[in-house]
Amino acid sequence: MLGFIKKDLLVIKSNIKTLVIILVIYGLMIMTGKMDVFFLAPFLSMMLMLTTFSYDNYNKWDFYAFSLPNGRKNVVKAKYLTTFLIVVLMTIIAFIINLITINEKINLNEQFQIALGTVFGITLVQCFIYPLIFKLGIEKARIYIFILTFTFIFLYIRNLLGKDE
Repeated sequence: MLGFIKKDLLVIKSNIKTLVIILVIYGLMIMTGKMDVFFLAPFLSMMLMLTTFSYDNYNKWDFYAFSLPNGRKNVVKAKYLTTFLIVVLMTIIAFIINLITINEKINLNEQFQIALGTVFGITLVQCFIYPLIFKLGIEKARIYIFILTFTFIFLYIRNLLGKDE
């Protein structure tokens, strides 16, 4: 299982240039006050892990990995564990960026609660998405992910509009 985790981390490492560009863009948006820093952790972790699924699919890695003894179980465990590690790492980075960029007096307890909520939220979302990906494959699962995302956005906007009345 450790080998599966290393493989995912190497796939992520191969995309480091893109990650740095995205971090710079979001860093500028955070410094201008147009975006909250804690949006960075879930967005980047989701993007990075979906990239690993895409690379696995493109290289037909799953057929090989599933043929190994306990391969399917270990691949699934490794994906969840790698996701958790990436989410925690990105949340720590976001927490540090937040401490550096905020000039006013901050409430550390509140910032810690936001960080924990971010870890919990994105882990929960990915726990719903990963079974879809493993069952349907990344290409078909993306359709359902978009449908779910836009459904939640629609319900959220409808709820906001309903509160104004």
